[in-house]
Amino acid sequence: MFRAGLLTWWKFSARLLRLSAYMFGKEHPEEEVMMRDTRSWLAYLKNPLSKDEQHMEVVPPSYIRAPATDALTLPTDQPALILVNKDGIPIKETGQPALDSQDEISRKAGGTPSEDFVQVFIPPNFGYRVLVFLFLLWSLGAVLTTILLSAPIYFGRYAIQLIGWSPVHDAYTFTIGFYFIWILTVLTLEARRQFDRRTNPHRLAFQVVKWVAQSLYLLAAFGVIIPVLLSLVVYLYTILPLRLWSKKHPTLPEISLIEQWTFGVVYMKIGLRLARMTQPPSPFIRAVDRVCSTHVIPSPD
Repeated sequence: MFRAGLLTWWKFSARLLRLSAYMFGKEHPEEEVMMRDTRSWLAYLKNPLSKDEQHMEVVPPSYIRAPATDALTLPTDQPALILVNKDGIPIKETGQPALDSQDEISRKAGGTPSEDFVQVFIPPNFGYRVLVFLFLLWSLGAVLTTILLSAPIYFGRYAIQLIGWSPVHDAYTFTIGFYFIWILTVLTLEARRQFDRRTNPHRLAFQVVKWVAQSLYLLAAFGVIIPVLLSLVVYLYTILPLRLWSKKHPTLPEISLIEQWTFGVVYMKIGLRLARMTQPPSPFIRAVDRVCSTHVIPSPD
């Protein structure tokens, strides 16, 4: 889903800037047609919405010859992109030596120039359009980074306020919010999967209730109880004795369940990663994989 959204934004930005042919290597005739207003700037400012055909002319398309693969090592003293006409003939005099050099490199590598290079359309102000395209991608990355960081923290803080606990560090609220969003996503996808089967409404309701009950049971056992118990064992038998031993005047220790749960989740994830490194897989790992493969409770990884 995340990858499909990024690809959609990539295609939208490329189409908006008429860079689809350059980005994806396919012909897009609708992007190659461009009309130019031949009026003066003063006349254009007086009536910018005018589309009178007598003042419009077709802009001839431009093409470049670009590498179609990264396997070739091209010389740095020659351009990799060669401006050509529609027949593939270089427009500038310096383009022909570079084209011949590319063809020779392609043949020496065991390939053919027709497969290693491709001719694509480029719009006017190609360099500026590429910069705008990179800015759009950077903007998307900044927005997604902000959402991915702020949304779990927001939901985590809301969950802690709902329970009535005192405020904690945002590292804990982020962990709680992340798993909260993950649970909602899993429930939504499973409900949609069950609905797409077009089963009997009563049977569908029973399956959804059964699945929710199984998921809540597993989440409570493996997502809350076991992490807290595991972390308490490590804290009481390892960390706490070291702290008391290092202090001259030890005080009564305070235990935060949120901190213990967070550390317990980390301990469990480390243990699972280490257990998966053993070959053949242990019965416990096979059981975990079987539970995940049946979509009872998919793994967030």
